[in-house]
Amino acid sequence: SMNPPDENAVEEALRIKESGKADEIIVLSIGGDKAQETIRTALAMGADRGIHIKTDNELEPLAISKIISKITKLIDKLEPEVLVVHGDRSEALAATIAAHENNIAIAHLEGGDVTSGGTHDDNIRHAITKLAHLHFPTNNISYKRLLLLGEEKWRVKMYGFTGLDLIKKKDFSKEAE
Repeated sequence: SMNPPDENAVEEALRIKESGKADEIIVLSIGGDKAQETIRTALAMGADRGIHIKTDNELEPLAISKIISKITKLIDKLEPEVLVVHGDRSEALAATIAAHENNIAIAHLEGGDVTSGGTHDDNIRHAITKLAHLHFPTNNISYKRLLLLGEEKWRVKMYGFTGLDLIKKKDFSKEAE
């Protein structure tokens, strides 16, 4: 199934398309067969196309380089204006590198966050931040951290934690299924 930030990203893309500022919504999902569920959900929501880059490997350096290669070919074919990247995972970094090297604007959701105790994810998230052009942090602390990392204030827009929007929409009056 689709995670809350990705669901909100698709909803925002649909609003942008409905306003006439985009012609097409293409959803990209990277991973094993389960990644297709995200694509199916996005298509059911109204996305125009879905692309699955299949990898059953752990995202080790060689797998990441293959993802960069595949995304570069997609960029050449689709010619996107903006790549929206969520989070702090290796496949998001691969997509970011491909977009950066092809002069595609990058918008990063959840930049500036820190994982409790510090992890490998923090390094990836901050690397994506440094390559991104626009930043959408989840909270004020992350917003300030992005500014301390040297990002220009006009490029950072408080977006909030999108999972809270989904909780707000949920009808909890019904018995749990």
